[in-house]
Amino acid sequence: MMTLRELLGFNIFLQLFDGTATYFILSRGGTELNPLVGAAIDAWGLVWALVYWKVFVCALLVILYSLRRYRPTLPLLGLTFVAIVYSVLGVYLVFHLIHTV
Repeated sequence: MMTLRELLGFNIFLQLFDGTATYFILSRGGTELNPLVGAAIDAWGLVWALVYWKVFVCALLVILYSLRRYRPTLPLLGLTFVAIVYSVLGVYLVFHLIHTV
């Protein structure tokens, strides 16, 4: 069983992986499916948009982690949910990268 701090670190790792994979796919002609990220890419360019959104999400993860003193189960459930979602997304991205390269 992972500690809450390890779960936060794993989530941040998943964000870095997602940002790197997204950069790799989009720089080779892929399309961004998230309309918020897509609008940021159109406005700021690929790199700055990805940096902005990944820093924003990591900050939200840290805020969620900091709630552990007030609502002990909320960070555990939230970080677990985000880790599951981004792990599934990571598997999809790896599968996509393997079949497009």
